[in-house]
Amino acid sequence: MLIALKRYRAHRNLPPLPLPNEQNPLLPKEKGQGAITSSRHMRHLIQLCFDQAIEKLRKDHYADETNTLEAATVHWLRHTGISDDINKRK
Repeated sequence: MLIALKRYRAHRNLPPLPLPNEQNPLLPKEKGQGAITSSRHMRHLIQLCFDQAIEKLRKDHYADETNTLEAATVHWLRHTGISDDINKRK
């Protein structure tokens, strides 16, 4: 994830890692200033990522992986992340 964060920040013309007093939001609004605060907007962005990954998998002929990801939801992702975090903290 750190590699992805650094690539994302480079795309936004930011230093690879946040500075201690940095005020740049991780996910800025598309229009206006500040961070995205709408959970609806966040769900939309995550679903868009799912959809693009599904299309790439389909294009590359990964049928099983495509089917698995098509069954995934934003809610599933949230619970998977929480479960993974709990398992790592044991």
